[in-house]
Amino acid sequence: MPYSPFYRHRPYAMITYGVSPYSEIARWFLDRRGVEYREESHVPMLHLMGVRTNDEFPGLVVPETLLVNAPQILSYWEAHSPAGEKLIGTDKDARKLIARFYLKTGIAARRWAYYYALPDRKVTLRCWQQGAPVWEKLVSSLLFPVMRAIMRKGLQLTPTAPQEAMAEVEDCFAMVEKRLSDGRRYLMGDRLTAVDMAFAALMGPVILPEGYGGPLPTLDECSAEMRAGVLRLRATTAGRFVLRLYAQDRGTPSRDGIAPAAGVGGYLKQVQSAITGSPSLLRAAFWMLRTFRPVLILGKTAVVTRYDDVIDVLKRDQVFTIAQINGARMDAADAPFILGWDRSAQYDREVGILRRAVGPADWDALRALVARHGEDAIDAARGTGRIDLVGSLARVVAMRTVAEFFGTPGPNEQTMMRWMRVLFYQLFLNRSNDGFVTHTAALYADRLRDYLAALIGERQKTASPEGDDILARLLKMQSEPGESLDDEGVRRNLSGLIVGAVETTSAAVAQALDLLLDRPPELAAACAAAKAGDLDTVSKYVFEALRFNPQTAGLLRYCSGGAAIGAQSATAVPAQSTVLLATLSAMFDPAAFENPGAFRIDRTNAPYLHFGAGLHTCFGRAINGVQIPQIAAMLLKQPGLHRIGRMLYDGPFPDRLIVGFTP
Repeated sequence: MPYSPFYRHRPYAMITYGVSPYSEIARWFLDRRGVEYREESHVPMLHLMGVRTNDEFPGLVVPETLLVNAPQILSYWEAHSPAGEKLIGTDKDARKLIARFYLKTGIAARRWAYYYALPDRKVTLRCWQQGAPVWEKLVSSLLFPVMRAIMRKGLQLTPTAPQEAMAEVEDCFAMVEKRLSDGRRYLMGDRLTAVDMAFAALMGPVILPEGYGGPLPTLDECSAEMRAGVLRLRATTAGRFVLRLYAQDRGTPSRDGIAPAAGVGGYLKQVQSAITGSPSLLRAAFWMLRTFRPVLILGKTAVVTRYDDVIDVLKRDQVFTIAQINGARMDAADAPFILGWDRSAQYDREVGILRRAVGPADWDALRALVARHGEDAIDAARGTGRIDLVGSLARVVAMRTVAEFFGTPGPNEQTMMRWMRVLFYQLFLNRSNDGFVTHTAALYADRLRDYLAALIGERQKTASPEGDDILARLLKMQSEPGESLDDEGVRRNLSGLIVGAVETTSAAVAQALDLLLDRPPELAAACAAAKAGDLDTVSKYVFEALRFNPQTAGLLRYCSGGAAIGAQSATAVPAQSTVLLATLSAMFDPAAFENPGAFRIDRTNAPYLHFGAGLHTCFGRAINGVQIPQIAAMLLKQPGLHRIGRMLYDGPFPDRLIVGFTP
C-alpha cells in the first residue's frame, strides 16, 4: 500500500483522525498490548497527504509495511501476540460480532452523531482539529462548508438518517443485552476481548464516554435532540456496559518509554549509530592499537587490545574489579546481583544457588521451547514473506523464552520488552549518564520490582509452587535442605537474570545474521545446515559471525590500586582507572586466532569472548549457546532468505532489520 516516504522509517507512528471511533479501536487494542506508539492526528480528508489510500483510517506503520485500517491492525497484532495475550483467537462468533460492529453498527452510530453535530461548526472543528498540524487547521477552517458538504454526502445524512441509524443501534444494543443477560462480565465470557473493545469504541459517538482516546462533543455541546438520545442510550444495559468498560478496562496509553526518534533527527541518530557502532571501523582502529600501543593509557582510562592481556585481566578479578562498574547502578535499580559483585562469600553462595536452579539438564527442553516460539513468530509473517528479524523474531522469541523458562511473563509482552531494554541500557550502557534514560530506568525499575514482588507472593500462595520454571525452583528450594534465597533474594536474582537475557540474545542474533546476509557463500552454507537440522554447524557459523560483529565490543573493569598489564610491555595502569577490555580486538589478535580476517568455522585454538571469561563470565552463556543458534536456525531454514533493508538502531540497540523469504 503506498504511503509517504516520510513515514517509512517511523514504525509505530499511527496516523489517525483523532475523533474517529475506528482510530479508538486501534488505540485501545495497542494500549492493551502495551505497544508504544505515537499518534499523529489529522483532519478528516486531509489525512490523504500522508497516506495515499481510500481505506478507513487509522494507519499504523509497522517495520514491515503500513496497516491501513483497524481490522488490519488487530489482525497483525493478533498474529504477533503470545497465546495468552490474543484478544480474538479463532472464535468465529467473535469475528462475526466484530464484523457487524465494524461494518454496520459503527457506521450507523457515526451517521447518527454527525447528523446532529455537523451543523455546529465550532464543535465539529474542535473535534476534527485536535492534535492536527497547523496548516490542516487553517485549511479546514477555510474550507469547512465544502468539507461538511462532502461529509454529509458520504454518510448519506438525509432527513431520515437519524431514525435509520438509531434503529440499527437499538437492534445491536438488544443483541448485546441478550448476550449479557446470563450474567457474563464480557460479551465472550469472563475475559475482555477485542469484541468488547470494538463495541465500546464504535459506540463512542452515541455514548460519549469519559476516557475515550480522541475528542468527542461534550453533553453540554450537544443539541437537545442529541443529548436526549445519548442519555437514553446510556441508561440501557448495553450503554452501561460501554461506560463500565471505559471506566474499568480502557486503561491508559503506553507512551512513557524511549521511542525511536522521528524525522531528520531520527535519521541523523541512525547514521551516528551506524558509524560509531561499525565493527569494521573498530577493527581497523584496534589493529593499530594492537600493533603500536597494545595497552593504551588515556588519563584514568586504559584500553587493552591483545587477547592474552584481556584474558590476564579477566583472571585477576581481585585487582581488576567490577563492583565500581555495575554495583551502584544495580543498587539504584533495587536489584543488587552477581554481575555487580566482586569475589565474596555472598557471591559464591548466590551463584551456587542459581546453578542448582538451572543447568545442562534444561538444554533440550529450552531448545524445544525456543524452536516453538520461533516457529510461531515466523508463522505470523508467512503470508507476506517479510519479517523484522529483530523486533518480530529475535527479541520476541527471547522475551517469550524468558516468560516461560524463568516464569516471568510481565504485565504483557510489549511492556516487559520495554522494561528490559531500558533497564539494560541503564545498567550496562548508559556511561554518558543520559538523564532521560536514567529517569525512565528508575520508573521501570520500580514497576519491575513491584511486579516481581507481587508475582512471587502469588506463587507462594500454593503449598508447592506450580510449574518447573526457574521461579518455581527457587521458591521450592526454600522448603528443601540446603542453601536457598528468601523472597527478596529471589526477586533480586530474577531481576538480574531476565534483564540481561532479552537484549543480549536479540543483539547477538541480529548482528550475526546481519553479517551473514552480506556474505552469500557463508549464508548459503548456514542455510543448508539449518535446513538439514544441523544445529552444531549453524552454531559455528553464528558465533564466527559474531566474532566479526559482536553484540558488545568490550568489557569494563576497575583498577583501584594500580597494576601492570601486558606480558610484553608491562604497561602501568594508574590507580582508580577504568579499564576497557576490547574483546572485539582480542578476537582478531593473530597470536590467538590464526588468519583472523578469514571467516572460519573450524577455530579451536582460542575460545570466543562473546560472553566474557573468568569470574564474571556471563551466567547465561550456556543458555545463549542454546537459544541464539536455535533462533537463527528458525530463520535460516526459510527458503529464499534475503535482505530487504539495512539494520536500524534504537540508541545502542539493533532495532529493525527487514528480511524476506519465500511465503
